[in-house]
Amino acid sequence: MGSLISRCTSSCCCAFCQGSHRFKRQESFSGILTQTGQSCSANNFSSSSPLEITTQPKQQKQYSWDTRPKQDPANYTISDLRDGEQRVKRPGEINGQQFIIKNCTNSKIFMFDYSSQVTIDDCTDCLIVCGPVQGSLFLRDTKNSTLVCTSSQLRLRDCQNIHLFVATESDPIIEASTEIVVGPYFLSYNGLVDQFKSAKLDRSKATHWSEIYDFTPNDVTPNWKRYERGKHTPEKYICLPQPVNFYADLEIRLEDETTLVQANVILQD
Repeated sequence: MGSLISRCTSSCCCAFCQGSHRFKRQESFSGILTQTGQSCSANNFSSSSPLEITTQPKQQKQYSWDTRPKQDPANYTISDLRDGEQRVKRPGEINGQQFIIKNCTNSKIFMFDYSSQVTIDDCTDCLIVCGPVQGSLFLRDTKNSTLVCTSSQLRLRDCQNIHLFVATESDPIIEASTEIVVGPYFLSYNGLVDQFKSAKLDRSKATHWSEIYDFTPNDVTPNWKRYERGKHTPEKYICLPQPVNFYADLEIRLEDETTLVQANVILQD
């Protein structure tokens, strides 16, 4: 027997020794599982029942733009107006959103609210009145129209016969445009001062109108000229939204002395 045990110890080939070593391995592994909180039952450790480790799902980070209410672009677009149609946006209806106007003919558009940016494309024979614009206002491929606006920047491209009544923080810019007449911003209405603040426009700086930077100047016939008092009166190019009594609460005025302070320096008779 002693020789058998000796041989078994050296070769580990008999059933007794194999069972003993297997028991020790299971006992050792069971101890590890016990330390890690897993069941030490031998039945739980088999090739047909693999060890399962569950993890908590990672919390996805939320950003401020994920929680903002979704906006419908259609609420901030005016397009395809014809034959004297009119659209009016009251204070609070734009509320700082970007706005688009396009493909309008012989129509009137009034925006008595502030916006972040305004883009106007392909309009003909239109009157477009804008409240304060925090960024840029772009007017492109438009002709025979009047634009009333106050913004940080104003840029025109491929425009013809445009009357501008503007107040901007930098000189208006034109490119490939002709017959541009520019005058000071004449518009006033209830809530305008607060809208300047919401749009972060400084009224003391938004006074530019009388000098235009022309990317494509014509030395023979200038592409733009200044408003002439007595000839280019606001009433000739600007009207109030109709019916007037429906918008009486806005107290819309076409001439506000506070906006004409700098204009009067140039327009003195």
